[in-house]
Amino acid sequence: MTADPITVPTEVDHRESRAEADRLAVGGDLVGAVDLLQDAFLRSPDPVTAERLIHLRAEAGAPGVLPKATGSWPPRYDDPFPDVGHDVLPEVPAAEASLATLAGGVEHHGAVIIRGAMARSHVDRVVEVIRSIEDHLELPIGAPVPDDRSYQPFDGLDARPGPERTRRHKQRHMVARQGGCWLADSPVGTAIALGALWSTGLIELLTEHFGSRPLFSLQKATLRRSRAENRLSGWHQDGSFLGPAPRTMNVWTALSPCGGDRPTPGLEVIPTRVDEILPTDGDLGQVAISPSTVARAADGIPGIIPEFEPGDALIFDQYFVHRSHFGPDMDTDRFALECWTFASGHAPEHYIPLLA
Repeated sequence: MTADPITVPTEVDHRESRAEADRLAVGGDLVGAVDLLQDAFLRSPDPVTAERLIHLRAEAGAPGVLPKATGSWPPRYDDPFPDVGHDVLPEVPAAEASLATLAGGVEHHGAVIIRGAMARSHVDRVVEVIRSIEDHLELPIGAPVPDDRSYQPFDGLDARPGPERTRRHKQRHMVARQGGCWLADSPVGTAIALGALWSTGLIELLTEHFGSRPLFSLQKATLRRSRAENRLSGWHQDGSFLGPAPRTMNVWTALSPCGGDRPTPGLEVIPTRVDEILPTDGDLGQVAISPSTVARAADGIPGIIPEFEPGDALIFDQYFVHRSHFGPDMDTDRFALECWTFASGHAPEHYIPLLA
């Protein structure tokens, strides 16, 4: 992965950029239109350009627009971390990350930590977006959009009222109660976050791994502020609801210091590969896995709580066993980005896909 360059604001004619993107889209080059506006936004942030960019991402990610990723799955990699035991997760600096370390680390160890996957300047901007949208998360259907344009609920290319839109609205409220906001509901947040992951080369590595340009989805990419509290959280695998088949990888990025013995909610993880979707018991949530089931699947390997600095990313797929970590002495909230990515044509049904 390349080092993250410092983005210097430059003069951009956003009207001309949007007009050129529209010309590309009409001509069938939706990927080029997305890339053009993403570059324009990074050179000179503009909320109107960010909003147009979200719609272009949805047009480009719609089923059948891009070729479906084919070939055998999953690809196989050698273990790039043969000396890493089961008491830690493998990790690599962003500048040294490669397809072998990213995908091989997930295949053999369950997950890999990429240190500095998002530059601190981008982290600060995403946190600012999260803070600005918190007052807007309980808006009813049809409510006026906020004046600051930080929160623009997105319901796909067909936003007409109906059962699906109502269901998504209920899901939004559930995510909001947990301190989250869907990434695509903040066009500015999306442009900043994805631009940051592009700039360090992470999206390019995922493209190589999937054999296609990655997609993300409305319902499985979330900006989150986890409140400091003391409660139990259930072990889970995201494959319990994504299913075992999707060609997928999650980019979970810390936006504030967390983990270890810090007074901030972290992640407790099982630092080994589990190659099956485990049965759930629902004791601590619909997809919760009992501790005894986790212990058997992990051959007794205990959970760990890795430390993360702002901008560090944890990469894993749908088999990784993890849970949020809370404790009685916590007094500091955690900010984070969760962004599940999918190979083209492999986003789960009922999820609205967008081009990364």
